[in-house]
Amino acid sequence: MNRKKRQELTAAKNKYVEASARAILEGNIQDAEESMKAVGSIDKVLVNSERSNFIFPLVIGLVCTIIVGLAATIKVPTTFVRISMDTDFVSFEMLSDYKPDDGKIQVAEVTMMNLGGVSSIYTDQELERKELHKIDIREGGPIEFHLKQIGKNSRVELNKRAANYEIWNLKQGVSLIEIQADSAIFEMEFDEKYINDTIDVPIPESFNISTRDSTNLPTQIEFFRPSDISLVNLQGDNLSFAKEDPPGSSNFISGIRSGKIQLFDQKYVHEVTQGDFVKLKDFQGKRLEIRSKEDQYQVILEGKVSQLKAGPEGHLEEFKPSWLEYMFNQQFIGFLWSAMVFVWGFIWSVHRLFSK
Repeated sequence: MNRKKRQELTAAKNKYVEASARAILEGNIQDAEESMKAVGSIDKVLVNSERSNFIFPLVIGLVCTIIVGLAATIKVPTTFVRISMDTDFVSFEMLSDYKPDDGKIQVAEVTMMNLGGVSSIYTDQELERKELHKIDIREGGPIEFHLKQIGKNSRVELNKRAANYEIWNLKQGVSLIEIQADSAIFEMEFDEKYINDTIDVPIPESFNISTRDSTNLPTQIEFFRPSDISLVNLQGDNLSFAKEDPPGSSNFISGIRSGKIQLFDQKYVHEVTQGDFVKLKDFQGKRLEIRSKEDQYQVILEGKVSQLKAGPEGHLEEFKPSWLEYMFNQQFIGFLWSAMVFVWGFIWSVHRLFSK
């Protein structure tokens, strides 16, 4: 009920009160009672009107409280993060074939096991075999390991055991590798044949090797005294900085030494300490880089994730913001809400002005 009608009812009530008083003074008790009945009816109308005016803002306040409560508890579906990590171990799954611009590593020795096949021409001998179990190339001059391709769907595990010792595991997908050497001893094991030979030529010989597309036995590559390598522009998902040790034990240890998690939606940076665990889910990457440096890997990734947890084992904390935290840190959304409140206040003022 608007203010004008309330004023009219109040004026009518006063008139009935005056009429009742006159009737009593004149001794007309019946008319006085009729006037007081009218006064009672008007009071009821006014009380109900006040109650309805009170219920409306109460309902609005309750709805706003529920909305704010939900916004404070429900997490946004994805958040944009930048993570930089120094770690002994990192694993990921390739979303597409990866052909690095420069996949060269210089090593003193390289050993590869559980391979698909090999083709080579060395010392005028042509070699092309499948089901290569193991190849070991060592000693002599510089040995160059060229990573030509990591196949789509490959599960890649990189493990720094020490500054001069590194192990890679490649599961699923087909990866292509070339090894070049001009002076070395090499051994190769096949199903029914074993080759032990030497290379000593002015022009480096090449061994072209492919991995198995297998989920059972991964291709394992061991590097001794490897040079640093940079893997950039990777398209990967299911990243992990923890490994099962020993394999099959369901006991996981973290390879993380230190790192930072930057959440752009919250303008917040979280420091990761040695031994912490970091769990990511549904990584939609704009950037994924892995660089080896001395006895560790430097991993940098930028993109959206649907889940982000970090902390000591058994005490992982969810860092994905709630809708309320997200909106609080968005300047544009803050401006938009301010504008909506201003417009609502203006419309309400106009409404009250014309309802008088």
